[in-house]
Amino acid sequence: MNRSYVKELAAGVPTQVIYAHNTNVTIEARPGGRMGDLYGAGFVRSPDGQVVYNSAGLPILSSQTQKWGNAFADWKAGLLNEFTYKNIRASILFDGQKGGSMFSQTSHKSNTLGKTKVTLPGRDQGIVGQGVVLDATGKYVPNTVRVPAATYYDNYYQILNAEVNVHDCSFIKLREARIEYGLKRSILEKIGVRQTSIALYGRDLFDWTSFPAFDPEGGNLNNGTLTPGVELTQFPSTRSMGVNLTLKF
Repeated sequence: MNRSYVKELAAGVPTQVIYAHNTNVTIEARPGGRMGDLYGAGFVRSPDGQVVYNSAGLPILSSQTQKWGNAFADWKAGLLNEFTYKNIRASILFDGQKGGSMFSQTSHKSNTLGKTKVTLPGRDQGIVGQGVVLDATGKYVPNTVRVPAATYYDNYYQILNAEVNVHDCSFIKLREARIEYGLKRSILEKIGVRQTSIALYGRDLFDWTSFPAFDPEGGNLNNGTLTPGVELTQFPSTRSMGVNLTLKF
């Protein structure tokens, strides 16, 4: 666990921007907050919390930014188990984290292009966004305007909307698994080998997470500095498997 709090900034400085992905999302240090807080725009909402739509049936984006999460995990942990039975030895390593958030450009782009399951509704007849419209009398009434799916999702998941593009990065990974078999010493002595073993191994085998892009352990390079909290369509981590043969003479 690691906690870093912002107590105060220089006089007249309300916030210090540590990283900015254009005007889409920023990592800022604000007094009273934590290092790694993510800020960006979200939906305009009615007093009871519903999304407000315009007359064209599209959600309205607020001009005010607010906090949507923190780039750093609440905690990280790992668990390594090793088992031995006669000449067989097996080990398995799990690790993961709870919390942490990341702005995902992969998720944004996949959703606006209709490549994900969340964009299936409305493909044929269009979609009526769930929310309200401010009518001519100043009252909030249910939105009833049907919009083509492509238009709706392109607006709803637009890159300026940090509310829908910042996601939880909690995960559990099967980081490594290995099983090894060692030949009996009586057999080895006949061929002049003191010890030998053969092993099967795999690394980054499985990932359990609700993060919608490839890997919740993402980030980007900001002028040579590895910056968490924002991923820019990065490739998934590589899964590797192999065989290891050890001979000792």
